[in-house]
Amino acid sequence: MKSSLRLAVAALAAAFAMSLPALAAESPRPGAVQEGGRPPMDDAQRKEMQQKMKERVLDHIDAKIKILQSTQSCIRAASDVESMAVCHAQERKQMKDIRDKERSEIRERNAQRGERQGPPPGSGPR
Repeated sequence: MKSSLRLAVAALAAAFAMSLPALAAESPRPGAVQEGGRPPMDDAQRKEMQQKMKERVLDHIDAKIKILQSTQSCIRAASDVESMAVCHAQERKQMKDIRDKERSEIRERNAQRGERQGPPPGSGPR
């Protein structure tokens, strides 16, 4: 059993090692145009983009915190299990709304940049 596991690990390691040159060949060279026909970003553009992403993530976290605080108040005020179930249902709906809003904003940003539109992650068959 141990020898077959070692053999499998060794085979995976060998396959990974052989794929490294192919991965390196696919990486963009300095000054090369990236996929989608966009030139690479300079440091100022990259920092600005990272700052915007950071702000979006923090806004998303703040919205989730507000929902959780609202749910906490609702649960504290609940007098029975049915009331608690209503609180949880409201929380799930609000969290889903946030996710849907974020996904639509991502799709809009990608469409503005001319990137490929595909199905959302996890929407395929299981």
